[in-house]
Amino acid sequence: MSVIDSDQTTRQWSASDIYSKYEDDFKNVRSIIPTDNITGADLKIREDTLYIIEGANSKVEHIAENLLWLHGQTSNILIHMSEDIDIPYVRDVLKNLCGESSLVMCSDGIVAKTFDLKGFTMSLTLPIWNESETIGEVIESFLPVVDEIIIGVDDKTDDNSFEIVSRYTSKAFYFRWKDSFCKARNICMEKSTCDWNFMTEGHEFLDPNCLDSFKEIKDVESYVSLIRVSRYISENKKMSSWPWITRNGRGCHYINDSHNAVISNIPENNVTKDFYEIKTIHKRSGHRAKARKEQRFYMNRKNLLQDLVRDKDNTRAMFYVAQEYNEVGDYAKALEYWERYLKRATWNEERYQARINSARAYQRLGDLKAAEKHLLNCFTEGVPRNEHMVMLGDLHAKDRPDKSIYYLRMAASVEMMMSPMWVDEAYYREVPLQKLCIIYSSLGRINEALECARLVQEKYPETPGTEDIIKTLEDARKDESKAWDERKSDTNLITA
Repeated sequence: MSVIDSDQTTRQWSASDIYSKYEDDFKNVRSIIPTDNITGADLKIREDTLYIIEGANSKVEHIAENLLWLHGQTSNILIHMSEDIDIPYVRDVLKNLCGESSLVMCSDGIVAKTFDLKGFTMSLTLPIWNESETIGEVIESFLPVVDEIIIGVDDKTDDNSFEIVSRYTSKAFYFRWKDSFCKARNICMEKSTCDWNFMTEGHEFLDPNCLDSFKEIKDVESYVSLIRVSRYISENKKMSSWPWITRNGRGCHYINDSHNAVISNIPENNVTKDFYEIKTIHKRSGHRAKARKEQRFYMNRKNLLQDLVRDKDNTRAMFYVAQEYNEVGDYAKALEYWERYLKRATWNEERYQARINSARAYQRLGDLKAAEKHLLNCFTEGVPRNEHMVMLGDLHAKDRPDKSIYYLRMAASVEMMMSPMWVDEAYYREVPLQKLCIIYSSLGRINEALECARLVQEKYPETPGTEDIIKTLEDARKDESKAWDERKSDTNLITA
């Protein structure tokens, strides 16, 4: 799985970059400067020609008039506009002409196209609270693939989020927050008029490298109502998956006031398809994360405990109540709820995560035997993840390095799979090899340590510090005063 560059946006591209993407599909390219009398222009339309309306310095009404006239004869059109163009107006014009719109915010303006479209309509829907730092960039990241933007702004918002949102859509509105994330999301989804809805958060961007993948959604089977996409947290480099995309008109809605789930109220419509090529990037500044964490702890704990009052066997509530206590450092209370959860729960993915979390909590409390018990029980859950192997390697690194090597070599052979839980991608990349390198070095097994460091350099060249480690190990091997154990291991397992 490739590393996501969380700093990439469509603004890394210029209008010329977008032109070059398509110009090879046509024999000719013809530029048009918008005028107020294009219908009288001497312009012979050819189907093998790409027409570029160069409207960066033109009035929006002239661009629209030229587009209307030209689109009546060909759909091979790109439009270059200034960044301060009336975006909602242009999107409405494109949607009326083509059935959908595609706008790309570039480094030198906005580019729209009327061909190579995705084949369906999609709404961007989300509620926000004080997201002025990021909401504009979030919307821009989705402009190439959405035809409607519906954003609810919490009426307690005290920044200029509403003004920023209104720059991109006429469908922004205020709503009254009722301590419920599902209600806030549903208010937005209910206003959608498109075929599909893409829910996100006010600090969760669309990866610009996945835009072409949206065209495949038109071929999704008619019985599928939810599409699960990849999510990446840039702050801690963790990944998970979530059904952000829902088909409109299928009764899809969010449930649970805290830690939402999305379902259809029509059981036969609860069919999900994985589309991991589509990725979102969660990126929130430190002070915003702190404010949101404080807000959520008290609200989430209250909502989840109310869920348990209504249903004492609600395993989902148990899992997340434990999570809330764990995040504020009350590990004993967290373990109480995770132990209750594990006696009742049946979903292996979540059970695995509960065991990993429990092991970490026991480690923080100094109970290493209880931690090891949970880690060993992770093998019984049948989930293709390796965090328990890495943690077992750490547990035995000092007293039983042979066992540590066994678990870490096993961990290094596990390929990362998408999960509905948050997974640290480094565990499936350089971490097991780095830890093996450290243990082999401590045992004087210099060749094996070098081999692991070189594997990190070969497979994950962006990992910092690897060259220095290799040089240090190579210099150490030349030290004739040291009696190194120069055995070599079979690395076929960890290079698979």
